[in-house]
Amino acid sequence: MLRPSFTTFRSVLAKDAKQTTMRQYYCILLLGLFPLFTVFAQNNHTPIPTAEEMPYFTGCQHLPQGSPQKRQCANEQLLAFINQHLRYPNEAKARGIEGTVYVSFTVDASGRVLNPEIISGIGGGCDKEALRVVAQMPRWEPARKGTRAVPVTLHLPIRFSLKDQDKIVESLTLTWGTLTNTEVTRAQLLEHLDQPIFVRDAQGNVLPIEELVFVLTRKGQRRVAQSDGRITPQMRKLVQRLRPGHIFTLVVAVQYKGHFYYINRPYHIIATP
Repeated sequence: MLRPSFTTFRSVLAKDAKQTTMRQYYCILLLGLFPLFTVFAQNNHTPIPTAEEMPYFTGCQHLPQGSPQKRQCANEQLLAFINQHLRYPNEAKARGIEGTVYVSFTVDASGRVLNPEIISGIGGGCDKEALRVVAQMPRWEPARKGTRAVPVTLHLPIRFSLKDQDKIVESLTLTWGTLTNTEVTRAQLLEHLDQPIFVRDAQGNVLPIEELVFVLTRKGQRRVAQSDGRITPQMRKLVQRLRPGHIFTLVVAVQYKGHFYYINRPYHIIATP
């Protein structure tokens, strides 16, 4: 689910992104996250002025604790989660409502997301949608103070935009070998791990892939593997885990005309005929 104009996870975190699943509109996650977490961190009772290790969104446990790579990975995983779950409310679309919803929530000492609430909203169903998505978040890796896990409250801005960026994304074509159906077998995906993935613009120009993400969803649980565009051994292992009934989502991020876009392609795994 990709979108335009969000503060992205790369470099200064300031690019545009957008997602394509079957929606015409989408929402934008502003990822100035780590600075926001640092400024607003507090527990449910008293402020924590110096949380030594701020919480990480799930999916990056394999990276060294406290490393820049892990922080970037956590931001990317949070971005992917928001993109996968957020829907632009029909009321907001009909009324042309756009803007940024600021959500506050607590990540407790066990990593659970608690007490999401709106700090500043825009109405039209966007506030309710932002709360719904935050409430669905899986457990985070909790913040730490010394060796102790501590609860913190985070402030997250989520922007809703109705700009015509959907037309641009619709003009981009994602191809992965011969896969054209949304229902595939694990064997078909395994066969395609050695096939190139391309994103082309309307003129047929191949766009460089900035990020590649594999997401496995089963029984509400998610496993994520990402890279800079290559299919890694970790991604291959994730595909090996697929079983009928699982959902496999291919997420490709590209830059186009100065903006950053995510293109999602979900596949439902079926049994081998």
